[in-house]
Parts: sequence; C-alpha cells; structure tokens
Amino acid sequence: MIWFFTRDAEKLKAETRFDNETREYVLTLHWPDGRSQTERFPNTAAFQRRVGALKGQLEAERWQQDGPPMFVRDGWRDSDDDDETVH
Repeated sequence: MIWFFTRDAEKLKAETRFDNETREYVLTLHWPDGRSQTERFPNTAAFQRRVGALKGQLEAERWQQDGPPMFVRDGWRDSDDDDETVH
C-alpha cells in the first residue's frame, strides 16, 4: 500500500509491502528532500509496531494524510502460511 502525506508544500510517500523473496515486511519512506529510507521487519507484530510509531511521529510533525491509501497489487504475500517469522 502507498500512503501520501502533506505538510504545507511538502509531500511524503510511505510504501508498505511484503517481500516474498526474503519473507519480510518492508516500509519505505520517500522524504521531500529526496531521501529514501527502507526498513525491514521479520514478522507482523514488529511491522505493526513500527507503522503505529510512524503514524504518531508524522502526526507530531504535523503531516496530514492526503487521500486514501493506494493498493499495490504486487505488495502482498504469495502464500497463506501461518509462519510470519523469517528463519
């Protein structure tokens, strides 16, 4: 999924997806100054904690969500197995 945020004239893009090759959850932030920051998580719990913390950070920094998130077709898990931890 891709979320867009604005603050004054600045724009920020946050992408979340599942990397089926490495079996990791991925969060990539594209900052207004051109930097990209990618973080990887071995399980759903760690990923959800980080996304929650990011929401709080963005709110504290006065970022506002700009429209609904976009769904990215290739960002989903390939299988439904119950093991969400990377080995």
